[in-house]
Amino acid sequence: MYFKNIILSNSIYKYDKIINLSNLKSHRSAGFTFSTKSLVGFMHPCQRRILHKDHLEERIAELSMAVAPDINIIDGRKIFIDGGPDNGKVAEANTIFVNSDLLEADLKSYGLLLKFKKKYGINDLDEDPASNRFFKHFHKIQDAKK
Repeated sequence: MYFKNIILSNSIYKYDKIINLSNLKSHRSAGFTFSTKSLVGFMHPCQRRILHKDHLEERIAELSMAVAPDINIIDGRKIFIDGGPDNGKVAEANTIFVNSDLLEADLKSYGLLLKFKKKYGINDLDEDPASNRFFKHFHKIQDAKK
C-alpha cells in the first residue's frame, strides 16, 4: 500500500449515507477522473499533497478503502476527452451513470471516455482497463479484502 493512513474530514461521519457526485473527464496527471478520484474531496487537505507526490493512480484506488459511497452518480453529459481536470477538449456524451459499486462505476466511465477518445483520435488510454495502473491496484485491493 502507498498510504500508511488516510485522514478523512470529520464531516464524513455526520451522515448516514454518502452520495458521490463526479464528472467524467480526462485528467492530465491521473489519466482520468471518475467516482473514485472524486473521493479526494473527503481527504483532509493536508494529505492531498501526498496524493500527488508519486503513485497517483494507486493512491486514488486506495481511497476506496477509506470511503464507501452508497451511490455514485457520474455526470457524463459533457466530458473532457483531453486535458483536464479544469479545462480541455469537450465532447457531448449525454450520459449519466448511477451505480452503487465504485469499481463498476469507474469501469463504465472508462469505457465511455475511451470510446470518445478513439472517436477524436486521442490514443492515450489503455484499450484494456486491466492494463491501467489504477484498475490493477483497485483489483489488488479488492482481492486482499476477500
